[in-house]
Amino acid sequence: MSDYFGVFVPSSPKDNSAGGAVFTTLKEASEYANTPDAKSGGARFKRFTSLEEAKEFAECGCITGSPFPAASVPSDPASPTSPRCNEPTIEFPSVSRIQQNRLKKAIETHDSDAFDEMVCSNPRYIINTSGDTPAIVVEGCRYNALHIAARVGNLHVVRYVIDAVRDIRALAKIYGTSEKDAKIRSEWLLDSYLNTPDKGALETPLHFASKFGHLEVVRVLLELDQCEKNPKNKNGELPVDICCSRASPENKNNRAAILALFSPVYVPLYRPEDNSSAAIICRPGHYPPKILPGDRTTPFTNSYILAAVAGPFMSQEEATSFHDEWIRAEREIRLSDPLKGNERIGRTLAHQCGVRWMERWRFSDDVVDLNSTGGLEKLNAYLVKNLLVSSRQDASICKKLVFDDEIDAVDEDHFEDSVEMLPSSTVCINAGLTSPGSSADSSLGSFIDRMAALNLNSDGELDSSVDNSDFGDVRNESGEIGNASDDEDLYRTPPSSPPESVYLCEGIPSKEDNDLILALQIVDPNLIRQFGAVSEYVYKLQKVALEERSEWPSSDSPRAKKRRQRM
Repeated sequence: MSDYFGVFVPSSPKDNSAGGAVFTTLKEASEYANTPDAKSGGARFKRFTSLEEAKEFAECGCITGSPFPAASVPSDPASPTSPRCNEPTIEFPSVSRIQQNRLKKAIETHDSDAFDEMVCSNPRYIINTSGDTPAIVVEGCRYNALHIAARVGNLHVVRYVIDAVRDIRALAKIYGTSEKDAKIRSEWLLDSYLNTPDKGALETPLHFASKFGHLEVVRVLLELDQCEKNPKNKNGELPVDICCSRASPENKNNRAAILALFSPVYVPLYRPEDNSSAAIICRPGHYPPKILPGDRTTPFTNSYILAAVAGPFMSQEEATSFHDEWIRAEREIRLSDPLKGNERIGRTLAHQCGVRWMERWRFSDDVVDLNSTGGLEKLNAYLVKNLLVSSRQDASICKKLVFDDEIDAVDEDHFEDSVEMLPSSTVCINAGLTSPGSSADSSLGSFIDRMAALNLNSDGELDSSVDNSDFGDVRNESGEIGNASDDEDLYRTPPSSPPESVYLCEGIPSKEDNDLILALQIVDPNLIRQFGAVSEYVYKLQKVALEERSEWPSSDSPRAKKRRQRM
């Protein structure tokens, strides 16, 4: 079967019209795309097995069924409907070659702070806004940031670039256009980053990651649907063919795991959206879809959502053995915990077998691996956001208690008598904003320091000066927040209870918290210590007895809903 290479030039600087050509060899297509006129016009080319598709791409930059619209340029360049007239003005300056060299050095030396600072100051470090293509960092080989990051195994940059080009709102601000327009640009940018070969060996980022044995980078790339799994380089080799061929001695051991990623076998678990029926453990197969395909002929059919997945496995036999053991193991757990019992069993089995485990949680729209940096980053961000929201609400309560001048003399005396019975740290309910001897005026600075420690402390060490009593809450026996008119016997600060702001669901302890802390117990402690909010979450909840945690209601139970209404 012959290959055809369609070259599309969005616009020509001379006549302002789109154009292109079709070639039968990659060398001819590359030479044409790198001519001064074509290069300045943002030329791009693609491989096809059909001559008709190659011609269609060369004419309009898309093929039938593509999400990208055909480029249409009016004959009159001055026409108000001309794309060049309507093309948004980018406020960011162009990036010089010296600046790109600094970016290259930051990627190669794994200097994440320098990379983040440069890209945040000017997105044109990674995005060529004139052609909606990846910015070229190394001219000779035409490496973009993803090529370099995949080559050196810089997982931070790989994730950053992918997340950046998928951020529709950020792209809309950069281009000054609508989100609909930004979505089209985002899809094109992501496809270009993942599948554009370099100029030398014609290798994609997946080739580089596989060749140098960077397991996690290969995993991230293969999880993206837009990534072509079997592109050929100049020698006709696939990424799987050159796996670990130039890997360092320590990465040579990743060969078996990387090969398993190219022919993966997974064991998924699906649950109905409304939990109205039992979960389904499916047979081993390829990476599962988010929604289980099934009968949709009646409105009573439940939609089953991917709840957990184990894998990849090295072989079909290993996956089948895991599947059978998962179904047989510990039936009493499955019966006693219908909402998370299957996940608990599968999680333990995966840990024992050394297989990756991904699970759906409240803080993520998809399954995540808590034993990875990416999964803990999502949890850390969710906990920090919860703490911010809770602290704002509690600060408003403190302000009302301290500065409400409309309280009459009798009520004011009664209120002050009630407050005297409490530790000073508990006056600001659950906020953690004040400590003994501090005033309400200094609470903001204290809170800012605390948030900085949670969000930015890379060592994951907590301030030992923050005592658990600072987070005590004021409650009566029914779990409601007390007030000044209650009997003093109703006021208490449970020594084992963490602050409400720690909890996942609106400041209320729930079954989800107990499930999460059980899952985090088998995560590498050194990895957890890298995230301040997660470290504090684990520290606080582990101080609560398992018997007490096991009695916490599910967040959607009537008991939990009633408690939230009271608060």
